[in-house]
Amino acid sequence: MWQLTPPSDELKTYYTKTMLDPLVDRIRKHTDRWIQDILLPDEKYQELKTLLTGTPEQLFRLNRQLMAAIRQQSEADYERDLKRYIQIKRKCPEEEKDFCTAFQQLLDQLGKAFDYTGQISNNKALSYKLTSEQGHNTCTYCNRQYIFTIASDNGQTKLVRPHLDHWFAKAYYPLLSLSLQNLIPCCPVCNSSIKGDEIFSLKTHVHPYLQQHAPRFRFAAYPETAGQWGVRIEEPDDKKERNTLKSLHLEEVYACHAGLEVKDLLQWRLQYGDDYLNWLTESMQEHFRISREETYRMLFGTEAAADKALDRPLSKLKRDILEQLGGIESTKLSSK
Repeated sequence: MWQLTPPSDELKTYYTKTMLDPLVDRIRKHTDRWIQDILLPDEKYQELKTLLTGTPEQLFRLNRQLMAAIRQQSEADYERDLKRYIQIKRKCPEEEKDFCTAFQQLLDQLGKAFDYTGQISNNKALSYKLTSEQGHNTCTYCNRQYIFTIASDNGQTKLVRPHLDHWFAKAYYPLLSLSLQNLIPCCPVCNSSIKGDEIFSLKTHVHPYLQQHAPRFRFAAYPETAGQWGVRIEEPDDKKERNTLKSLHLEEVYACHAGLEVKDLLQWRLQYGDDYLNWLTESMQEHFRISREETYRMLFGTEAAADKALDRPLSKLKRDILEQLGGIESTKLSSK
């Protein structure tokens, strides 16, 4: 959960070859000449190549440098104006109309050049390749839904793929609309309904391509009323994780599972207890050579190891609740 493996060199090479020439053509078609001089200073197109396949840190720095140059201001002034624009965009006061209009026109012009919809969203061959190579089985953000990439007829007919969320929202960071490591495979709910254009930054939120460890927050069950249980999140000390939890509304979303999966685990624990699980797993290992991890997978439909949470829906929730109930030993099952 919240972790993605950086794209392979092969994928980055393929992506650059596929994307670069059409991007150059659209920049020349849709942007003013002085913007072209900044984005296309020579025919090596090194800035565009970095925008396509750079790391999140490289993307942030280069976007700031290029946007400041385009707006003919310092990087600090550009960041100040971007924050100002985001704050007043929806209800722009009359005295700020000229500022809002000019800023929006620039974003629109760059959005046409860095056309995500035309170059990726509507390009099934490319988008399905990206999600099949970059995605996991479940949503990167919430771990609640499967997000398989599915095609039929030997890959000719594209059926369904994950949504690709722009971690840096393309509405405000159009230069990053096509950036490979800005595209996060996720479910439609997280992409469209929950995160949307929420402003994430490398200083305040967890970036899946930079996360080096499993999330430290924990789900916990607690009694609400007689016979009814709830789910809460025990927040970690890490500020980025706390902000990410709030932005994705995971506590509210997971509260819906209290009467379903959490209830099932609690009933199982009350009925059978720890001794039964230990006996069952030992018996499976002894007689059928089935590991404890495989036993948990069959019993609970979950991955016991923390680094495999994205393989099956709700793995982190179930794993945390099982640890809370004393039915799982994290030190033995985690491969980290």
